[in-house]
Amino acid sequence: MDKVFLAIYCLMAPLAARADGPLEHDVSQAFVEILKDEYHNRSFAYLVSGRMAKNSSHAEIKRYWVQFFELEKHNRQIYIQNAAAFSMDPEPGVWNHLRAYAVSVFLRLASETTMTKLLENTKEYIPRLERMREIGPVFHREFLDYVVAQESVIAESAKHYLNKDFDRAESVIEVFLSQQER
Repeated sequence: MDKVFLAIYCLMAPLAARADGPLEHDVSQAFVEILKDEYHNRSFAYLVSGRMAKNSSHAEIKRYWVQFFELEKHNRQIYIQNAAAFSMDPEPGVWNHLRAYAVSVFLRLASETTMTKLLENTKEYIPRLERMREIGPVFHREFLDYVVAQESVIAESAKHYLNKDFDRAESVIEVFLSQQER
């Protein structure tokens, strides 16, 4: 009989927590924290891709970074449009400028190692964005869907980059951007 009550309690505990309110606050706080991280990541990616588009010497790699920078410019417009709704600052801070400088140097010196690490981080990060979308406000679903989609495109593109299929890496981004124009 104790097992039955324990099972019922385990099923009801989340409902009781929601009724009391703290879970809702925790969810909204988690949403804000993940979104804040995402705004920082987008400004960071904007800075890195801009530096790489400008400073890459290898033609195929430069084309990739130019296309990546086009994606980040597009992202920047969308994120700026949505920033006020979430009280976010889309402008990169000093830390993002320093981090972008360092990563762009590492990308030029140890491209494969750095890109591998960035891809690993991106793959680990996508579930956080999916969680953010899940707990985020329904009336901003289109923006939150976009956030997850663009990050998935970045991961797929990076995978092709690491396979030295630069045309495909570039194409993944190009196709995504052309779909956004519709």
